[in-house]
Amino acid sequence: MKDFFKGRFFIGMIIVLALLAGIMVNFLAGGGTTPPQQLIGILLTPFQSAAVSVRNSVSDFFSSFRERDTLREENENLRRQISELEEKLEQNYLMESENERLRLLLGISEEHPEFTFTAADIVSVSSGGWQATFSVNKGTSSGISRRDVVVCADGLVGYVQEVGVNWAKIVSLIDPQVGVGAIVVRTGDAAMSEGTPELKADGKFRITHLSPSATVNRGDIVCSSGLGGSFPSGLRLGTISDISVEDNGLSKSAVITPAADLENIKRVYIINNFEPE
Repeated sequence: MKDFFKGRFFIGMIIVLALLAGIMVNFLAGGGTTPPQQLIGILLTPFQSAAVSVRNSVSDFFSSFRERDTLREENENLRRQISELEEKLEQNYLMESENERLRLLLGISEEHPEFTFTAADIVSVSSGGWQATFSVNKGTSSGISRRDVVVCADGLVGYVQEVGVNWAKIVSLIDPQVGVGAIVVRTGDAAMSEGTPELKADGKFRITHLSPSATVNRGDIVCSSGLGGSFPSGLRLGTISDISVEDNGLSKSAVITPAADLENIKRVYIINNFEPE
């Protein structure tokens, strides 16, 4: 009998009974599922979990595509809005710049209400760092003639030297060919403008024949006097930047920085009804 309790058969029965007892306890604690159901659940749960994971991954994959398309569309809309804003800002800047030019030009119009102006854009310039001569896109078809006076919003630029049907060549103040009767506004001293090759290289010109007793200073404004009849009076030429006594000691001269920004000028206005004497 003692051998029976120690035999393998008895031990096996104990193991089977223990398994059955465990299954029964699990059955009672697991909501009443039968052992086959438990076994099926144990076997199927990993596959179900894997299927759910795959389903979620596929859903996330396609969702990412939809979100990417949405983001791309939003980015395109933002780029379009930014482009429209930049275009509006550029238009506003151009309008403000043009209004400023016209406001300054209005000063010339008020001084000479009889003048009519034709706007022209610069299309080519002479070689070198400074625009001593340049061409514009208006000519005889726009009423432009030789010797017409050319101004910008800041003051006198020069005159028309040559003209075609739809173009004109302008010579500016810094060119040695140009001479303008001048007056120092503060003191009333009369002079004559004169371009030189040396000053032309610096984008400047000078006025000569100032009285030796003239009390002109750096920064004084110089305008056209109308003397000689080639240019109307009251057009700003520039400001005095340096003063010297001529070699003969009988007169002074002064270097002038032009009022017109000849290095960056883009548009000019041609007075087409002034008749030079």
